[in-house]
Amino acid sequence: MRQDLVKYRQKNVISARFAELESINIDFIKINQKDIYVRNYPSLHKSDPPLSPDLSNFIEKTTYDNPKFIPSPRFQDFVRNQTYNFTDDLLITNPGLQDTTNNNVIAQFKVMKTLFKNSSVRDYAMYSMLKYDLRNYGLKVPKTVVTEFLKDCRQLDYKKDISDNYRIWSELAAGLPAPAFLLPDKNGTSYNLNQFKGKYIYIDVWATWCGPCLEEMSALEKLVSKFSHQANKIAFIKISIDLNKTAWLNKIISVTESGTINLHAIDGANSKFAKAYVINDIPRYILIDDNGNIVNANALAPSSSLIDDTIANLLKKANDK
Repeated sequence: MRQDLVKYRQKNVISARFAELESINIDFIKINQKDIYVRNYPSLHKSDPPLSPDLSNFIEKTTYDNPKFIPSPRFQDFVRNQTYNFTDDLLITNPGLQDTTNNNVIAQFKVMKTLFKNSSVRDYAMYSMLKYDLRNYGLKVPKTVVTEFLKDCRQLDYKKDISDNYRIWSELAAGLPAPAFLLPDKNGTSYNLNQFKGKYIYIDVWATWCGPCLEEMSALEKLVSKFSHQANKIAFIKISIDLNKTAWLNKIISVTESGTINLHAIDGANSKFAKAYVINDIPRYILIDDNGNIVNANALAPSSSLIDDTIANLLKKANDK
């Protein structure tokens, strides 16, 4: 690959902007590597020599509060690494800010406001982290943080993106009607949300190519087995977003399981189901109550030590009605 790039460079004019961006990328690759090494590597490989003084001096002299760095993917990595590392440091001295349920997002924002002095870099850092947190944690991200970001951020495109993201997630808030779906099983029989009225629903959104999804399958089987005596009160549904229908069929045929309903979102991540439930990453788990309302659009995984009690308490409430 390097030889091919050299040949290309000899025959073609590289734009000044491309060259500048690559120079920035190279600098921040060095910085990111040093950051990883200093915090993690020496503890595992104590016999290794320390980093060269030249590299350390280069990094110490590098300023990162420059908006021209923002388009660089390696700088973007650096922003995230710095935020995570300084958040860890902050939580050591201020344990009261610890909030793992919400990914310590409040502490992260506190760090970014002091770490990044340039307003454009700070806006990008806050936007990037908030978009990541919304993507992965949905409404677990405190609304106060979203409101604060929209108030402080000067970049209109950042504000619009976060506002739109949060609005979509807000439509999946607990107590609101779950979006309707109509999805087929392996035989082509369609299932819709209304068919499960009167039952709680635990949905596992997965795909055959998703390693973490497959790792959770055995835990899901145990969960289904534990509540098999209450099959009249809760349904377990697996919804695949595989674009490759054959791969999905081969997988569900090869896995022996009972008590679950296997459905297929034919258009994958572009399906109506995936868009309605904001399926950005998988595995995703969704809990819906016996009236068809959202309990948690970003529910605990089957392997969680708390999911058994969560479901048991829901079913107890249903029995007490």
